Amino acid sequence: MQRAVNDETKKLAALAVFLRVYGVLSLIIFGALFVGFAIETPVLAEGGALNWLIWNGIECGREPCHVPPMLFIVYVV
Repeated sequence: MQRAVNDETKKLAALAVFLRVYGVLSLIIFGALFVGFAIETPVLAEGGALNWLIWNGIECGREPCHVPPMLFIVYVV
């Protein structure tokens, strides 16, 4: 019985570490992308190397396209 409790404790500790690392990396990645999009960096602009990261190929007609900023907010939340 003691061994089962010990194994479960190790699994929970590993899960806690994984979730912390995943959360921090997600905030760094999506935070940087959001800031880059907000200040309109050339690397994220149409034709830029990282343009594919922001789903910028969606046609919105004459209106300014609201899809990329909406997706960033959803991802960060």
